[in-house]
Amino acid sequence: MKSFLLKLGVIALLFSLVTGCGGSSSPRAENASAFYGITVDDVNSPTKLYLSNFGSNVISFVAHTGGSASTMVSAYAGLSGPQGMVRVGSNLYVVDALNHAIREVATSSAYTVTTYAGTVGTPGNSDTDGSFYLPRNAVADSAGNLYVTDSGNNTVRKIAAGTKTVTTIASGFNNPWGITIDSDIPQNLYVTDIGTNSVKKVTLAGAVTTFAGNIGGNYGPSTNANGTSAYFKFPLGITTDNNYLYVVDSGNNAVRSISLTPPYAVLLMAGSSAGTSGNTVNSTGTSALFSSPYAITYGNGALYVTDQSGTVIREVSTTSPFGVTALTLN
Repeated sequence: MKSFLLKLGVIALLFSLVTGCGGSSSPRAENASAFYGITVDDVNSPTKLYLSNFGSNVISFVAHTGGSASTMVSAYAGLSGPQGMVRVGSNLYVVDALNHAIREVATSSAYTVTTYAGTVGTPGNSDTDGSFYLPRNAVADSAGNLYVTDSGNNTVRKIAAGTKTVTTIASGFNNPWGITIDSDIPQNLYVTDIGTNSVKKVTLAGAVTTFAGNIGGNYGPSTNANGTSAYFKFPLGITTDNNYLYVVDSGNNAVRSISLTPPYAVLLMAGSSAGTSGNTVNSTGTSALFSSPYAITYGNGALYVTDQSGTVIREVSTTSPFGVTALTLN
């Protein structure tokens, strides 16, 4: 019965993400200020946050301290449901989810937009034509290759730098969503898998293991535990500082950390231990409240999280007691 209810919950969540339907606890795609993607210009010394607006199909940037946002890509550029982003060199790569494509956006004026991979508006699952089906997020390795969670195909895809060749490196997921990469040699990917309420570790050779979260795919509260003894509930965004993974545990209205060293301790950093949602509260640790947090990125000791169904940006310190503040956006 619990497995059946979990499947219903995942279906309802995904439906609300794509169509904007659903209750107030789910992200709503029609919200004109719904930031479903966020990344920094420089991990070591960020000055800008890049934001993708799923509802208005706009890409913008704002100072990492808040302020007035500047539009890079307007709704007239033809994006549809832009979501995850990653900056590589002077370009920003945007996952254009509902167009089933990856776009390249120049980060200098005039912010030229080109299609980097996939066929705009045409879903697919072929490595031959490089097609995608509802891709969600992307990350780059040290060589500039992109790795994409292709949620509609339940796979992770690689886009080779230079040739743009698309290959499937791992399959067997259940709605893979967020993705990040460590600095090990060779590097490893970490993927939030909504349908199994877990974080998967994926080698670049394609080996997949459950890194954290219940092996059986069951969801549960944000109680501190180690590795596969921990529970998540609809994990979405994920990022890393190469010492820890940071996960948006959306169903628990929380931000969690996972140590990258054994025993892979999973810690509730911020958000109510009871999973309580609430209005934006500037506070510390478990005294702070989140409501349907979504995307996350890391920059120089701070996490930036889109909250309130993607309408608010919260800054979370990665140092105890994990201070949480809301950025002011004009």
